[in-house]
Amino acid sequence: MSAQAPAAQDALPASPAAQAAAEGDAATDGEPPARSAAASAAAPAMSRPQAQAGAGPAARPASASVVETVNLVFPEDANPKGTIFGGRVLQWVDMVGAMAAQRHCRQIVVTAVMDAVVFRAPIYVGEYAVAKAWVNRAWRSSMEVQVRVEAEAPLTGERRLSTEAFLTFVAVDAQDRPTAVPPLLPETPEEQERYAAAERRRAARMAFRPG
Repeated sequence: MSAQAPAAQDALPASPAAQAAAEGDAATDGEPPARSAAASAAAPAMSRPQAQAGAGPAARPASASVVETVNLVFPEDANPKGTIFGGRVLQWVDMVGAMAAQRHCRQIVVTAVMDAVVFRAPIYVGEYAVAKAWVNRAWRSSMEVQVRVEAEAPLTGERRLSTEAFLTFVAVDAQDRPTAVPPLLPETPEEQERYAAAERRRAARMAFRPG
């Protein structure tokens, strides 16, 4: 999807950026093959984004990409059992994910890959759907974004995890061509673990992409 123009979502997936990233972000980014998980773990977590920064935009902290949205679930969002449609949740996942990616790179972004989506618990009519997204890692033009959706009871504030997802977005220019994004700077142990895990997921995608 396009974070700047959601209405253009249907036109963008056919772009060169989205097609290349769907086959593996290395094809989009023009980067060398990803290092093994062991090699990634052996290198200092903070040195990688700093090393990349010299060739392009300055690194930005992971915390700067965080986005949270809250939506009240109405009857039209739900099935006859009173639980939210999975498609509605995916719409919010895509939207908040694109916002996090765009907050990191400050450019137009398109959805390239929805790597994994897990529906863990329903959200009922009258509850809040709280969607939170952040960037785990950025490569040359692509970014992995993690999204969590929680159900919140309006009267008690109690929350439960409903949905988790990982998505890849690609930054594009006015001609819909991939364009460079700032490296991500993980600052906390949790952010560093997410940073390393994102590279492992990327390597797995590349290993199984069509020949």
